[in-house]
Amino acid sequence: MGNELHKRNLEWDAAAPDNADFSPVQIGEILSRGEYRCAVCGAPQEEGVELQVNHIKPRSRGGTSSVENGQALCAAHSRGKKSCDQTDSGRRMFANLRKLASKQNDQAMLDFVDDALRVYEEHGINDRIEWKS
Repeated sequence: MGNELHKRNLEWDAAAPDNADFSPVQIGEILSRGEYRCAVCGAPQEEGVELQVNHIKPRSRGGTSSVENGQALCAAHSRGKKSCDQTDSGRRMFANLRKLASKQNDQAMLDFVDDALRVYEEHGINDRIEWKS
């Protein structure tokens, strides 16, 4: 897989208007590009995992129904994402991991997670997600 998967293709974008779900052609391309695996956990469709095509940036936040804005997710990760984008989901995951590490007195994990969460802060990403105790 190379950069050819990320080149813009006007046929893909034209297949569904910005306020619509992905077209069947787009769904096929998104699944193929993702090698029929969940973008989060890597679970493969060939092992019976139900994959759903999901907007990376939700339409409710200005995302479009273009192939570039699509990803394959297993049912569990699709339900968990709801109207979050990838950075929301990632920061929330680290915040939850921090709570668990704190509860288990795992200082090494706390240090790691705090470092990761500071990167979100440095870049001004998802500042509404609280993580400091």
